[in-house]
Amino acid sequence: MRVLLILVWSIAILSGLTGCSSWPGFSNLAKYNFLSPYKLDIQQGNDVTESKVDQLKPGMTRAQVQFIMGTSVLQDIFHANRWDYVYTMRHDGRLIASRRVSVFFVDDKLDHIVSHGMGNNVAATPATPATPATPATPATPATPATPATPATPATPATPATPATPVPGKS
Repeated sequence: MRVLLILVWSIAILSGLTGCSSWPGFSNLAKYNFLSPYKLDIQQGNDVTESKVDQLKPGMTRAQVQFIMGTSVLQDIFHANRWDYVYTMRHDGRLIASRRVSVFFVDDKLDHIVSHGMGNNVAATPATPATPATPATPATPATPATPATPATPATPATPATPATPVPGKS
């Protein structure tokens, strides 16, 4: 009898709990994280900030870029001249921040930077060396035309010697 009573109460409690999702007050409790699992804040990648990106200047070496930004998370073997720095932040399972900076090198020197998700969205800044302005060449005074030299008469061509016939050939 006692076993039957425990079985009936167990069935009643379990069937009552399955109906909680349709109970109007239960959905209100869920938004206050009542009866929901704890979700950690997850930060992944390099901490990419605008102050770090502002320190990067065209012409810097790979070692200087690595000192400022840290080791790149993504170094593609097919694009050795490109480093990608990616940062994501999740709170309660939702993405709240995502930033990406791509750094491009030419001849092992920083050429330009492209960023996504930054406040000022750093534009591509190619490192073009400044060419010094060449001074204007002074104008040369006009020289009088020189008289043409008379052409020398052509020498007559020497007549070609006739070919000697080869015996047995006609």
